[in-house]
Amino acid sequence: MMNACLALGPFTLAAAVVAAIALVAPAPALAQDHTPLKCPAGSVYHETRKDAGGNDFCERVMPGDLRVNDGPARFWFDKDFLGEEGVYKKGRKVGLS
Repeated sequence: MMNACLALGPFTLAAAVVAAIALVAPAPALAQDHTPLKCPAGSVYHETRKDAGGNDFCERVMPGDLRVNDGPARFWFDKDFLGEEGVYKKGRKVGLS
């Protein structure tokens, strides 16, 4: 007895294989998450965009009108490629991921 898939023809068999692969293959990578950061109390969220990339960061105003990063921060090479993500405390990096 002939296999049922082979009886349908080579093109139908190829289509069935492509459909099976599409069902189990991982989804393509989508753009990274660009939701606003959750800034600590006393800091304000800022985002800057230059060319295709940009920066998202939390800024705190210190005495003497000194503005420093304070809280989570992200740098983007472009909309799909995250360059760096980390945390600042009163202007100094305290954690990177």
